[in-house]
Amino acid sequence: MAKTIEPRFSVWQEYGFRKLAEDSSTTSEYILKYLDTEDHRAGLVLRNLAFKIGYTIGNVFVDRLRKHIYSMNARPVFNENQLAYICYLFGETGNPAGKEELLMLTNDENIRVRSASVNALGKLKIDPADSQFTANASQRLRELAGERSIYKMLNKDIAFALKKYKSTANIPVLIEMMNYDYFGVRFIASENLKNYGNEYLKFLDENTFINISSEKKWFQAFLYSVVNIDDKEFRELYNKISNTDLAKDEIIKINIISLLKIRKDKSADNEFRSWSERLITDLSQNQKLNLK
Repeated sequence: MAKTIEPRFSVWQEYGFRKLAEDSSTTSEYILKYLDTEDHRAGLVLRNLAFKIGYTIGNVFVDRLRKHIYSMNARPVFNENQLAYICYLFGETGNPAGKEELLMLTNDENIRVRSASVNALGKLKIDPADSQFTANASQRLRELAGERSIYKMLNKDIAFALKKYKSTANIPVLIEMMNYDYFGVRFIASENLKNYGNEYLKFLDENTFINISSEKKWFQAFLYSVVNIDDKEFRELYNKISNTDLAKDEIIKINIISLLKIRKDKSADNEFRSWSERLITDLSQNQKLNLK
């Protein structure tokens, strides 16, 4: 009966949300009070509002972040929970307004803030013409990767963000990341390297290849990172792959067969496709493990 007399709560909720979005400046200031809320419902409202008033809220966050960053020796504006949530909102909305501040937060001593800022950098909608920021961000991410953090999620966020800031200088770093213990880092690094095509091969010198082929987990990630190189170069690389000791491993054989199938489907060259099919057949016949 009450439902027919009074408006449903959802109607009031929609009305309230619309009013908050309309008065974006006041709402942005209001949101600052709830950045470290533990109420998941409040967190969802903040996220949805950030999408509605992204420009205004971005400007407010940038202003406060600058005050926080430059007042670190005095009284900080935000605690680590609030900083991490601001990074999260920038990342979720892709708003690049705070890109410079996020980059500075990658130096924060708190691991949660550092990881959140790196993750957010990987989600920003950066103007392709902004080559200077891309160069600065990729350099900083490489520095972070070089620290070999003990925190696996930070390493995963670094690998993720490196995809956004493409640079050939990232290739050696991504090659190393394919040997990290955490599979999430190895998988993302391998995926990133696919985007470099034949450029990738310039960094695969003899010593690097020997190192890669001496570690099973490294070699497995490597196999899936070379799917986008040209047919001719792939055939040359395959000869090196097939002559490694690890190529005799039954699990690695399965990985190699999978790689050959992917390359065969990608190629428009009938001769290459026939070559791939012959290798797939030979390897499958000699396989002890039969996984379907």
